[in-house]
Amino acid sequence: MQRLENLLESDVQYVSQQMLELLQYEIQKTVSNFVNLASGVKVRFIKQDGKIKFTAEFLSDRVRALGFIPKAY
Repeated sequence: MQRLENLLESDVQYVSQQMLELLQYEIQKTVSNFVNLASGVKVRFIKQDGKIKFTAEFLSDRVRALGFIPKAY
């Protein structure tokens, strides 16, 4: 996660394919703790009012039971 933070802080105006792939990986790793993924995670972005708006999209076929959620949450 530190690597992702460094990439985001280093140049907010430039979003590389490498950064999008890293975001997808980190989001997929986190989301899969809560749901069964029925698709991969797709991250997109648009520049809007001098900021970058990110969206993450994925499909799930079920939400995991609360007892399965890691205790860190």
